[in-house]
Amino acid sequence: IAGYAIHNIFVFDNLASYVFFFAVLGFAGSLKEGKHVPWISSKSIHSDTVEYVIAPVVLIALVAGLYIVIARPFLASTRLLDALSACANNKADVALFQKTLSVNSYSANQEIREQLLACTPGVLSGQYPGPTKQAFFMLAQEEIQHQIDATPEDARIHVLAGFFMNSIGNFAESEKHLIEGLRLSPRKQSLMIQLAIAYANTNKIEEALTLMKEAYESAPANTQVKNAYASMFIIAGKEAEGRTIFKDEPELFESDISAQIYASLKQYSKAIAIYKKLIAGDPSNIQLRSVLSQTQVAAGMKYDAIATLRAIAKDYPEYKVGIDAAIKQIEAKP
Repeated sequence: IAGYAIHNIFVFDNLASYVFFFAVLGFAGSLKEGKHVPWISSKSIHSDTVEYVIAPVVLIALVAGLYIVIARPFLASTRLLDALSACANNKADVALFQKTLSVNSYSANQEIREQLLACTPGVLSGQYPGPTKQAFFMLAQEEIQHQIDATPEDARIHVLAGFFMNSIGNFAESEKHLIEGLRLSPRKQSLMIQLAIAYANTNKIEEALTLMKEAYESAPANTQVKNAYASMFIIAGKEAEGRTIFKDEPELFESDISAQIYASLKQYSKAIAIYKKLIAGDPSNIQLRSVLSQTQVAAGMKYDAIATLRAIAKDYPEYKVGIDAAIKQIEAKP
């Protein structure tokens, strides 16, 4: 019972646990006869007072409570499901989110805004018309500010806003939100990683390294932090220093993420070597083999890329049509 009592403080979307918890409390309370409260039992209330004052007030309060606590959140949730369904089916419509927000249910607004931030990056990178992209971006910015106004000392909206801005490449704005989020929730490793990414993308490499050092020293066993710290050494051009720190974990510099970073820095030979090593350990990973061919194309190694693709087609003939089309595109490159 004590465990569920603590659990119910932090979980709000699991009604089953509430039902059993309060049923048990009710049963426990029924085992002992209740005592009369003297000041209540001694009072007598006239029937007219009950009929014409208390009953109407209770009825009005009940109807108002049902509308505010149940009806409006239910309406907001129903509309949000429509908006999310459209988003999931590549038919995102900003009007659906606006309609959902128009319910203006305090208990639902934050969830609606969070889902809007989750949907918008897909719209901005997808096959949507310019006006639709602009409308989503403007609404997302407005709702970020509205949520900050509603909960100014809540780190969550700053974190989500920072992640959102990072995802769409607005690193300066991301940096602003993540700094504020870190102020409200200091030493949170996931925040530090995202802020370091924003720093790196605005050429503040030393700030990024310093921040990742702090994150690593606060949680040296955290795998995500170690990977991010190692990646930052590669970006900063200080790989040797990073390998010294992680001398017992060289695999941190031989991951898929490391290969992507090397490729972005046009250090293709290192990226290709990593991909080949990863493929040797997981030859059935078609994604790795596909990325290897793309990296080989970027490095100007057309024939190697074609050989990689033909090997995939040999092992997985069901992909041969698409692979043949990709090979023709590579061959057509000058």
